Amino acid sequence: MLTILQADFRCIHYRVAGKVGSADIDLLFQTINPLYQRHGEVNLLSEVPRFRGYASLWAMIKVLRNEPTLLWKAHKYALVTDDQRLQRLFSLAARLLPRPAVKVFSLQQLNAAKNWLTSN
Repeated sequence: MLTILQADFRCIHYRVAGKVGSADIDLLFQTINPLYQRHGEVNLLSEVPRFRGYASLWAMIKVLRNEPTLLWKAHKYALVTDDQRLQRLFSLAARLLPRPAVKVFSLQQLNAAKNWLTSN
């Protein structure tokens, strides 16, 4: 399940807990697209206390199809999780991708992640 916690010109903060479905992916892009069109870029804060995979193969395909677009629209992308697999994956992405700036934080560092996203 994906829940949008904040969506304004500074940051789109969403939480992933459990399995992510196709409707969750749609919700995320319905939130990102208008802000991107208005401001030309977005900062993303993905808080992931528990990720249990995708609810269906279609949900996973949607993520794989849309993730490059999402990354291009993002100026900064903060992942907040204690899941070491996700931390390693995002750390690798940070080294390989020219955009966005990616930083990984533990769940206890949520406020630090918010500060990083809103700093210049």
